[in-house]
Amino acid sequence: MGKTRLCLSCMSRIDADAAFCPYCKYDGSQENDPYALPIGSRVGEKYVLGRTIDCNGETITYVGFDLTAKTRVLIREFMPLHGSVRDPETGVITPKTGAEIHFKTGLYDFTELYGALRAINSLEGLVRTLDVVSCNSTVYAVLEYFAGVSFRSFVKRNTGKLTAERCMELLSPLFDALVVMHDRKLLHCAVSPDSIKLNRDGDVKIGGFVTPSTRTAGSGYQPMLVDGFAAPEQYAANSFLTPAADVYALAATLYYALTGEVPPSAEQRRKMDTLHSARELNPEVPEQVSAALNAAMVLNPKQRTQTLLELKGNLLGTCNYENPSLPEEEPPQPEPAETPAPAAPEPLAEEVDGEPEGTAAGTPRFYKIAALISAGLMLVMGLVYLSWQYILYTRQMAEPDTTPAETEEYYVRSFLGQKPEELQLDGDFSYQLEYAYCTDYEEGVIGAQVPQPGTKYDKGKKVTLKISLGPNTVEVPDFTYVMAENIDAVMEQLDAKLDYSIEYQSSETAPAGTVFEQSVKAGTEVDASVTRIILFVAQP
Repeated sequence: MGKTRLCLSCMSRIDADAAFCPYCKYDGSQENDPYALPIGSRVGEKYVLGRTIDCNGETITYVGFDLTAKTRVLIREFMPLHGSVRDPETGVITPKTGAEIHFKTGLYDFTELYGALRAINSLEGLVRTLDVVSCNSTVYAVLEYFAGVSFRSFVKRNTGKLTAERCMELLSPLFDALVVMHDRKLLHCAVSPDSIKLNRDGDVKIGGFVTPSTRTAGSGYQPMLVDGFAAPEQYAANSFLTPAADVYALAATLYYALTGEVPPSAEQRRKMDTLHSARELNPEVPEQVSAALNAAMVLNPKQRTQTLLELKGNLLGTCNYENPSLPEEEPPQPEPAETPAPAAPEPLAEEVDGEPEGTAAGTPRFYKIAALISAGLMLVMGLVYLSWQYILYTRQMAEPDTTPAETEEYYVRSFLGQKPEELQLDGDFSYQLEYAYCTDYEEGVIGAQVPQPGTKYDKGKKVTLKISLGPNTVEVPDFTYVMAENIDAVMEQLDAKLDYSIEYQSSETAPAGTVFEQSVKAGTEVDASVTRIILFVAQP
């Protein structure tokens, strides 16, 4: 092997004589944004910074390299752009005038958060915190480089919906990890399909941790909340976040995975709650799971499912928690026309082993209640009588109409090839948007619809419009020496779902029952929706 060097942009090993990096195309001339540290900067004595990959309003995340461990890492720098500035010469960060307290609070919380996360590195479902470094008048969290795809991408690649069983299988480690965090008084504050990643080994981890002080509308910073997943209290100017915020976000993430639809944002729901149950959007979702998500996504945090243990128990049906839905409001009780003022205010009733004080027979309140009950019964009886009279009247006066009603026929028009933002929807049908791989239509336009254009359809029913993700391009794995019974598992592990068939043939070299040849060469990129490969397996 020839000599290699480190690409200072993406921290990949490349040929020492290469003019540019074949992975990130860095040739030494590209620069990070002015608000970030330059490529090649040092943090402490052992970390080198590369290109920026994320800026979320609280932190800047860089690809980095650990000079001691010789490994690639992620490095998060506390720098809230709205409330701080950087000296371009020294790299030192200072808070803007008037933002000193917010900056100091955020920096303290950031340091405490990642210091506490470092103490629980052994948790399976968390991206590990390797180090916390003070430098440039700020703090840097050094994290493991966990390569993989986001949970959002994973759901889209798997027909846009997952089963409840698959969701719980994948996300169970996250439940356990977040429960431990909550036990240690730590919150995530940014749970979403984007903060969860899966790698080819089947590991699932959550990262993207943020601090409560910078993840609410009243923080003084610009909190980049993920609409549809951020809890409503995070939009409030003055709110105290609790584990119920993470409960809401994780439930919303499950909702997305089960239905393929992002829930309406909490801000939108506050104005007009249009959240449909998961089961309404996907009848395959078990009733118990749908009810659990409803309870975990109640807008009022005090009425919401309070803990992730409770949510997990409700999802799995292993707990008997009461539904924390909003209590029904009692109808207002009319006050009597003339009530003599009491000589002194009566104390509020206190509950003591059953009936509250002041409700026993013989008290004025008892007679009030009795009178109200009697009045209510008389009202109900009157309504029943009037209803019966109305039925008799209509039966006598109305002639039965035996003429069949004329019905207007409705046909679904074509939306194929249209961009979602340019859709002109009529009022005859309701619509829902989904994502699907499509060979015939480019990414970003409507590539399919259910039912098909020209189909006679009942007015008011839902039409599904599927936005094309483009061809389902996957890289063909190397199946050589893979046992025939393990082919599906390899496909799933590599996220390379391909249509295939098996042909058994004799082989002098391959072990019986293993693949020794394939019709499409490994590493070839194909459209999974139209490609079928043949796997030749050694005859047992």
